[in-house]
Parts: sequence; structure tokens; C-alpha cells
Amino acid sequence: MLVPIVQVKALLDEELVAGRAWARRQGLKLDFRPEDLALGIALRGSDEEPYLLEGVFDDYPTLPPSWRFLHPESGEAVGPAAYPRPADPYPRGSALIIDSGREGVVICAHFNRLAFEEEGGPHGDWGPLANWRNPNPSSHARAETVGEMLARIALEVSDSSGRKGAL
Repeated sequence: MLVPIVQVKALLDEELVAGRAWARRQGLKLDFRPEDLALGIALRGSDEEPYLLEGVFDDYPTLPPSWRFLHPESGEAVGPAAYPRPADPYPRGSALIIDSGREGVVICAHFNRLAFEEEGGPHGDWGPLANWRNPNPSSHARAETVGEMLARIALEVSDSSGRKGAL
């Protein structure tokens, strides 16, 4: 553990105030599990398809959180079927959900640990994980706080065109 758990929890308590406020404004419920340093939030696609987003914040903010989608009912990792399929063409520049990474699909953003090559993701060109807050200036997905990360991922889900696969 790079960052003491008490420091991570203190920072998350502070950032989750804004994250929870954002979720309430969207009509969403954000669940934080302090014992796991993890949060979960149920999102809906443009077709009302349910998605369950999980973020794990060990070593945050030195390292970015790990973001992934889980089965919306069981909460289990099921790979591509849990992920939304981006609209094609994506209306906001570059879509975050791509077919690559350890689980076959990854949320491709500087604020997702799983997108970095050293964590099994596609991006060896982003440098070390600890440099996550200094992305390429052309990045379409800049976010540095929990609320900003949630808002950006939720935007992607709201633009989605269904699931990547059948559950």
C-alpha cells in the first residue's frame, strides 16, 4: 500500500461529498464501502439498460482508481457483457469503452488504473501510473476527482447503444 488507508479514506470522504451530490442530482444512489475502498453506482444507458460501475481506490490519489463494469444484478465481473457499447460514431470525440485490456474491455481513461499497460491495459504510451493527473493535452477524458470521474463515465453510458454482449 503506497498511501496509508486512513489518508485515502479521509480524501475520499471529502471528495464523496461532491460525488454524492452529483449522484443525487442525477437521481442515482452512490454506495461507498470504506472497508474495501470501493464505490458502486447503478447507471442507465440511453435504452434504460442497467449498468453497475465499480471504482476501487486503493493508493488513491497517488495512483488512479480502478474502474470497471460488473453484472448489474449479481455484482460479479462478467467481462464485456457488463460494459456499454459506445455510440458509433461517438458524439463527443473519443469514446472511453474499448475492446482491449485484461478483461477484454476497459474504460480507457487516464483516471482508470486498468487502462495503463502495467495493469494489463492498452496504454504503454501514457507513462507511469503515478503520472495519471498529467494526461496528454488532447485527452478527451480528463477528470481528477471522484465526481468528475463519475460524471464522465456516466456520460459515456448515457450515450451508449446497448451492451457489448448478452448477460
